Amino acid sequence: MAEILADLRALVARVDNDFARSWWDGTQDALSEVDGLIAAYERSGEVPPGLGSLFLPTSGLQELAIGSGWGNELNALADRYDALGG
Repeated sequence: MAEILADLRALVARVDNDFARSWWDGTQDALSEVDGLIAAYERSGEVPPGLGSLFLPTSGLQELAIGSGWGNELNALADRYDALGG
């Protein structure tokens, strides 16, 4: 799970991301949410509440991924998350 979260953070932190259709106001807003999920995982060792909703169709993360050209990478990351039972 730690690797999935790190990969998620790397995708969200890309400098050429287009946040126009996501629910975040920009990179810092998105990273704040992702960093909160990482911190929750580090504290508990369990899947943090809310992480699964990021991988749902029509989520802000999906809109960010599609608008930024890394939709396939998000799908692969979501598959890894699902494989872990997330």
